[in-house]
Amino acid sequence: MMRTRIAFCVLLALSGVLPLAAQTPALDFSYRSGNDLNPSNVVPNGSIPVPAVLVGDKSSATLIIRNRGTNSLTMTSARATGAGFSATPDTATADPDSATLVTINFSPAAAGAASGVLALTFAADASHTYSYVFFLSSRGLAPEYVVSYILNPSGNQTALSNNGLIAFGTTSIGQTGTATIIITNRGEGQGKLTAAALSGDMYKLSGLPLLPLTLNPAGGEVRFVISFAPLALEPAQGALQLTLGTTAVRINLSGQGTGPSLTYAVVSGSGTVLQALPGATVAAPDANVNSTATFAFTLRNNGNGDARIASVNMTGSAFQMLDVPSLPYTLSPGATLSLTVRFSPKESGPATGLLRIDSAAFTLQAVGFGSKLALTAVVGASRFDVANNGTLAFQNAEIGVRSDAWVEIANNGNGAAVINLITVSGVGFSMPLVPVLPMTIAAGAATSIQLGFTPDSLGSSSGTLQIEDMSVTLRGAANTPPPVPAITFTGLTDRVEPFQQPSVAVRIAAPYTLDLTGTLALSFAPESFVDDPAIQFSSGGRSVAFRIAAGTTDAIFGQGLKQIQFQSGTVAGSITLGVNLATAKVNLTPNPQPAKTMLVDSAVPQLRNLQVANRTANSMDLLVTGISTPRSITDLTFQITPVTGGNVQTTTLTANAEAPFRAWYQSDASKPYGSQFTATITLRVTGDLNLLQSIAVTAANLKGASQPMSVNLR
Repeated sequence: MMRTRIAFCVLLALSGVLPLAAQTPALDFSYRSGNDLNPSNVVPNGSIPVPAVLVGDKSSATLIIRNRGTNSLTMTSARATGAGFSATPDTATADPDSATLVTINFSPAAAGAASGVLALTFAADASHTYSYVFFLSSRGLAPEYVVSYILNPSGNQTALSNNGLIAFGTTSIGQTGTATIIITNRGEGQGKLTAAALSGDMYKLSGLPLLPLTLNPAGGEVRFVISFAPLALEPAQGALQLTLGTTAVRINLSGQGTGPSLTYAVVSGSGTVLQALPGATVAAPDANVNSTATFAFTLRNNGNGDARIASVNMTGSAFQMLDVPSLPYTLSPGATLSLTVRFSPKESGPATGLLRIDSAAFTLQAVGFGSKLALTAVVGASRFDVANNGTLAFQNAEIGVRSDAWVEIANNGNGAAVINLITVSGVGFSMPLVPVLPMTIAAGAATSIQLGFTPDSLGSSSGTLQIEDMSVTLRGAANTPPPVPAITFTGLTDRVEPFQQPSVAVRIAAPYTLDLTGTLALSFAPESFVDDPAIQFSSGGRSVAFRIAAGTTDAIFGQGLKQIQFQSGTVAGSITLGVNLATAKVNLTPNPQPAKTMLVDSAVPQLRNLQVANRTANSMDLLVTGISTPRSITDLTFQITPVTGGNVQTTTLTANAEAPFRAWYQSDASKPYGSQFTATITLRVTGDLNLLQSIAVTAANLKGASQPMSVNLR
């Protein structure tokens, strides 16, 4: 009987490793952009930047094509598309171990970003051509001039167009108005100011640098000043002529000379008009605390030109201006401006304010009638006054234990005090007995409120007591709690197998007087320097919170659990459990930190699954799934068993798998899987695949070989 012999070819592929592509020409690509002498590598479908250039000029980049193969190639086409882009030469020969250069030119017709595509075609022979595409980018640069001005001293920046106007408004004779001219290049190309000329007898140019002046792109600017000094009570016209590059810009100027003469008067509530001179004192009507009184302050322009009111300011907390017009305010000849002043005292006693209208100042005086609160604190055996914005210090307290203080509120004013607001803020501070509000304290009377401080952390704490508009800073400090009894872990061994879910409990040696909160944290130190994300608690993540109630010893996890499980993963290394403890916000973790370390040993591989896929008449794929805690596989051995009466040329095959497994374990794609792998082994035979009964697979690393795993083929 003739027996069929079968020959085997073993191909190994791992998840994450791409199969070999069809052979293509060995071409390397790099480029030099502009004057850069150092080439940068680029791959097909990559980007090649061409230097930005002024509109109308030209820039270039050079693509360097190096043939690393042994055969010459013909570049049959080099074509650049995209506005402004071109490429030379169209054709060339790429000899082995030599460089072929393609120049990419960019000549923009308009400013802005530009993109294009460089397409290359190579021919190895008449029937084999290869295409490569590169994406091109550049920018067309051009200046963009923006002319603006600021009327000094407090004007806003305003843009100017050609034939625009700078209106200086009215300026008193003998005074000078100024405007700052700002010329900015907001474009991406370099600009120039080549000329600046000023006309008009009452205008003067100052601060202009030597021309021509270069304006750098993206914000380059020049500033200079135009001054207006009127000589007569008449309109004054002028013009500023600018030459920016090849563009002429005209800015018109206008101003008016004037001579105002202001007088001031006070109109009382009864309608009495009293003339007031700058520097005089004005008696305002009195008012009750938290009430108001008003009077009018008038200005009249008796001159023959506009008066420009640039500023109106009021100082003094009890005085406010109610109807200040938008400033600067122009008061025409014969016109009157009325300003309303309000007196609103916040406390009893005399009050002073200062009204300034440009350089004229007037002192305002009035009296407030009402209550005046004073605070006195009682802390332990000490009694002391507390000023508004002062400090009240509590006695030190134990964590979680309240320390008390009392504050006496006295009314030292000449009217009853009505208190609508008493609040306490700040962590740990409270008001155990909240008073009923509003509260009335007669003149000369007093009342007291109780405050508490219950610390939840060490060190000093601060808060605020607010009584109406009075504010007191509260301060307190906590005493250090006693140390925590010894912490132990139960349920753990020194070593743990991969793919396990051990349970752990945490306990203190003796009951503690305060509630404890804590965190149990996992950390992992792998032997292979690659973390295993599978190592985590059953609740998810590598940390879990717990609580030890006062008077007990066991840590409680989640909903009443005294133990928590975690996964050991599949990577060799050391797993460490560490504990942090606190009461309130006080860290009570012992030093050194309590911890327990377990080892996941570096061991021989474990095969977990073996399947057959993609079976044909003379080939099939073996899918081998397993783990190797050292994250390495050196060999795969295949034991082939034929059917009864069948004959195979080879019954045992050993494949050196170190290189592909090293590539897999060093890849980012393998990191989420720890040491797990799925290897795809393609078996190709010469003969009839149906003569095989089964195949057994064994994996080996430096620690030894795994147990074999077999699959039946029939």
